[in-house]
Amino acid sequence: WDGSLVGEQAAKGSSIPTAAPLAGERKVIAHRAFQELSAGGLVNLGVGVPEGVAVMLEAAQRAGSAPPATLTTEAGMFGGFPSAGPRFGTSRGAGGRTTLATMIDLYVGGGVDTAVLGMAQVDEHGCVNVSNFGPRSPGCGGFIDISQNAKAVVFAGTFTSGGLRVRVGRGRLEILSEGRQRKFLKRVVEITFNARHLAPGQSVLYVTERAVFKLRPDGGGLQLVEIAPGVDLHKDVLAHMDFAPVVEKVERMPSELFWPMP
Repeated sequence: WDGSLVGEQAAKGSSIPTAAPLAGERKVIAHRAFQELSAGGLVNLGVGVPEGVAVMLEAAQRAGSAPPATLTTEAGMFGGFPSAGPRFGTSRGAGGRTTLATMIDLYVGGGVDTAVLGMAQVDEHGCVNVSNFGPRSPGCGGFIDISQNAKAVVFAGTFTSGGLRVRVGRGRLEILSEGRQRKFLKRVVEITFNARHLAPGQSVLYVTERAVFKLRPDGGGLQLVEIAPGVDLHKDVLAHMDFAPVVEKVERMPSELFWPMP
């Protein structure tokens, strides 16, 4: 029994349990996505890697260095820290709740400032597939309603999948074993987020453990904007993509991403 999921701690005025710290590539990705949250913003977190953003926000709030963002889940939770894994959809220490239908209405109406969502495949136009890939067909859920209407979208996931192993530490990233499946493809199997039909003024980032891309607003596809310290641009990034992104001025991902959580 976890009373923090039903407001017991808030009613008693006690603190909620602390989430376990993140490590490895999940920590890097969640930390970088967390840096995109705006002060006072309403945030939606998707399932999978994006769940780690709640852990980063909780750690930052305990350290007194977090933006006052409000995390939500499409299941209807406002505030607190959304749970991961089998408990996804619940939130520890939530400030309020509503129905799924009402929350989706809020999302469709453009109420989300930043959405952090997963990505299984990305194509040269910036379109994302999370609904049908490999032997899995999980469907889209609320992904389309959220991603097409949020003011800013951060797609978060590993650069490759299926056996990826990395070493993270001392401000650097080392690729130990590359994943068997590429995720940046010429064409996705199915479009769940359509990058060619952006909402006016919408910004889109794609955050991985080794590189960050942005969607060019002129319909020019993906532009590489950051790479991880310790990563080779050609050997570790471009060689594992089925298309060539725009490469102009490329910055280093912040070194603090590659240190353990306190």
